[in-house]
Amino acid sequence: EIETSDVSEWYILQCYVGQEILCSQMVGESLEKHAHAQSRVDEVLVPTEKVASTRGRKVYHKDRIVYPGYIFIKARLDQESWGVLTRVPKVANFVGDDKGMRNGIGDVIPGYKGAVTPTPLTEREVQGMLKVWTEGQTPKGSLVEDFALGDVVAITDGPNQGERGLVRSVKNDQ
Repeated sequence: EIETSDVSEWYILQCYVGQEILCSQMVGESLEKHAHAQSRVDEVLVPTEKVASTRGRKVYHKDRIVYPGYIFIKARLDQESWGVLTRVPKVANFVGDDKGMRNGIGDVIPGYKGAVTPTPLTEREVQGMLKVWTEGQTPKGSLVEDFALGDVVAITDGPNQGERGLVRSVKNDQ
């Protein structure tokens, strides 16, 4: 039994690794079908950060998921909204206190997945998560900016691996 809360708190939903964006979309679609649960959920967040990577001579900026396998939900949980969120495909469960599965006579069987009681994040954990997410929204700079004319560089990959070279020109626009 989930206690009804009138205070919005952050919770963590565990989902399949690599499916976080899809899972957050499915949570949104599921909430649209259940008006009561939608009114209780304020925000669904998958913290990402922008990272620079190169392919050939081009520099690309892409989003990297900061916490693989988890999405964050800001909600005023009650039994109905908990049920809607835990029944979304690709969602494993909330992160929280798992008492274990109960057998037919009421004894707890440890190690078996039971009904997890969601544990809200502390204010410190929320601030840390939001800080990582907001700082990660600005690209971490281009990889090309790390080199200047006249620098000696070591080649780490390709046919000239292990050789050293001199930087003669830098093209930041590529």
